[in-house]
Amino acid sequence: MRRLLVFAFLMLPVLGLAQHTLQLDNSTYYGIIDASLLTANRSYQLPDASGTLVTSGSLGGIVWMLGGNTASAPNNQLGTLDADDLNFITGGLANTRMVIDGTTGYIGMGSTATATYPLNIEHTNTTATPPTIGANITYELQPSGVVAAGTLDALHVNATVTNSSANIGGVLDGIRTVVATDATYTGVLGYAQGHNSNIEHDALSTLPNADASIGSVYNQGAGAANIITNARGAAGQVWNSGLGSVTNAFGHWSRLVNFNTGSITNAYGYYSDMFSYNGGNIANAYLFFGANPGLSAGGTVTNLTGLYLQQLTAGTATNTAIRYAHATSPFIVTGAGDVVAGTTAPSNGAKLTTVSTATA
Repeated sequence: MRRLLVFAFLMLPVLGLAQHTLQLDNSTYYGIIDASLLTANRSYQLPDASGTLVTSGSLGGIVWMLGGNTASAPNNQLGTLDADDLNFITGGLANTRMVIDGTTGYIGMGSTATATYPLNIEHTNTTATPPTIGANITYELQPSGVVAAGTLDALHVNATVTNSSANIGGVLDGIRTVVATDATYTGVLGYAQGHNSNIEHDALSTLPNADASIGSVYNQGAGAANIITNARGAAGQVWNSGLGSVTNAFGHWSRLVNFNTGSITNAYGYYSDMFSYNGGNIANAYLFFGANPGLSAGGTVTNLTGLYLQQLTAGTATNTAIRYAHATSPFIVTGAGDVVAGTTAPSNGAKLTTVSTATA
């Protein structure tokens, strides 16, 4: 008995210093599990379920790595398998930056992200230095050769009604922008623009045509039932629907500025033309049409003018208020208020000059 106890006592230090490994094999190859990298005692607990133990070398096919994955189907998917939302966060759970709705698939992004719409970007800024741009899309072209004819869109939005016979009573907007000052805002906003489109031409070359804003309506169905009742290439509206007042309301406002030492050959504050092709017909054509204001529910108009022109004096050579450029029977109202009919120049000192071009 004494000999057995001594032997056990002598073996204890040896057992305490030993390093143990676990070796497994499949009759052809073997694998070794060791604990040589541990710096403290650790415990690892196996779950009460069957599965696969993964290593750092096999994680790329099972989980998404911080450094990225080389994945192929079916291991190239990221998301949830139920109806729960997928949230992308920064700074903690309270600061969700992007969410994909688990039911609708809608995407919400921003500091207060909610997936209310198919694509919803929300940002709330309460500082005195908000960002000058709320959302920025940069589309930079550096072509290495000639670009074939076509349209290059930095942002292309399609709104299509298809595969349905249901009536739509509302308005379908391709793009709708709303700039609003809420009733809780008590400051003064210096300038508001619902849409601001700019073309900046700095290249030392000729740009043949530049349209800062263009509106097109295409009625291009194959049958006679393809009808548009009112087609407007551009429409501007001013609604005063509150209890306040609007000092100057412009349904359409145009400005041309020659800012530096360059020149503008022909400047048109408003330009209108029409075309009828391929056997088509325009029954009534109006290059300019002014409609009588509609009055209802007690509304009134105090002074109504069909066409108003200020006195024109800025021309260094001539000032013409109205010119009808008929080849043989022109009609002119000069900047001085002289009226000329049948010729292009007023008689000396005459306020009304007429020349008959009638032939027997």
